[in-house]
Amino acid sequence: RRADWRPQHPGRCVATLDEHAAAVRRLAVGQDQSFVATASDDGSCRVWATARLLDGDAPPSAARYDGHGGPVLDCCHVDNARCVVSGGADGAAHVWSVELAGAGPGAAA
Repeated sequence: RRADWRPQHPGRCVATLDEHAAAVRRLAVGQDQSFVATASDDGSCRVWATARLLDGDAPPSAARYDGHGGPVLDCCHVDNARCVVSGGADGAAHVWSVELAGAGPGAAA
């Protein structure tokens, strides 16, 4: 049976992740929910650790990838791996490794 999901603060934003300089095209949540990866028109992907988000903290991104040289259209986490795949307007898909500093096993992208 699926557990009911009930927000503690319905309708209230608990954190804003706003380091991108242009539209965010895609969000990807890690398999263990320890991070969120974002893909943006500003040409970057970022990884955000989720550990303190519900405490009202808006932590800086833990990692950044700028390898596409143009808008990044999509991203996803690769299950059971420490990497993210991103697809850009340059026609390429890049696989890149990320370690979240100070995190234990399973907390890396």
